Amino acid sequence: MDLFVDELADYVVIVEIKGTNWDQIKPKNVKKLLGAHRRQVWRYIDEFVDGEVFTSVCAGMIYPTAPDTPGLKEQIEEYLNEWALQVVWFDDP
Repeated sequence: MDLFVDELADYVVIVEIKGTNWDQIKPKNVKKLLGAHRRQVWRYIDEFVDGEVFTSVCAGMIYPTAPDTPGLKEQIEEYLNEWALQVVWFDDP
């Protein structure tokens, strides 16, 4: 599911909600799937940062649950944060 909060002055919010269960993804496929998620959100962002008028963008991903696999949560957050994407775990208080 994609959420787009319309432009407010020079600011826009884009959020992608995924149903990914990261503990079920094979370790060798984690980066590949993260890359696909990143590219999808960046396709939405591009029109705002590469357009004629610069707009500030806040973009992020929401996943249903944080992975239990040691280190995987941190790996996912670090990867997406390097691309300026916030990560929210729905079940994480």
